[in-house]
Amino acid sequence: VAVRGFNNLFGDKLLVLIDGRTMYDRLNSGVFWESLDIPLDLIDRIEVSRGPGGPTWAANAMNGVVNIVTKSAADTQGPSVTLKTGTFNGTQGAAHYGGTLGSVAYRVNSQWSGHEGSQVNATTTANDTWDSQTHGARLDWTRDANSFMVQGSATLASVRGLFPEPTGPVPAVKPE
Repeated sequence: VAVRGFNNLFGDKLLVLIDGRTMYDRLNSGVFWESLDIPLDLIDRIEVSRGPGGPTWAANAMNGVVNIVTKSAADTQGPSVTLKTGTFNGTQGAAHYGGTLGSVAYRVNSQWSGHEGSQVNATTTANDTWDSQTHGARLDWTRDANSFMVQGSATLASVRGLFPEPTGPVPAVKPE
């Protein structure tokens, strides 16, 4: 994901938020997009602000801000299960359950994804298979004009970059 041509694996010129929380990773000064494993049915909207956002947001908002807004726990009541499969995205399963405890709405969710490896060419695999699990919970409390939200999640993943095995001529070994 890029704005104004600054696109690379570890782009650091675009601030990415989920529900107003930064997804900035200090390790690489950018965003690990593979770790943003949000079930699509829990996304309410995606807000994109293009242009310099550094004065308002932070230095890594140089080219803009992307805010992924998820649905409130009150809007996702009851059980839901989703299963997907395909040639590009592999297999995916997601489940969430929402309910209320007094004036607090809650949601717990889990998502599992498995992605097959891609091909560099017809005979060479890219060795980039990956899988992930994301587990999360959210609490929303509302009373009159006041509201309070707490959410957290953890992602466990085995991710491999697109680095094919080196190929080329084999050096000749001289017999002694």
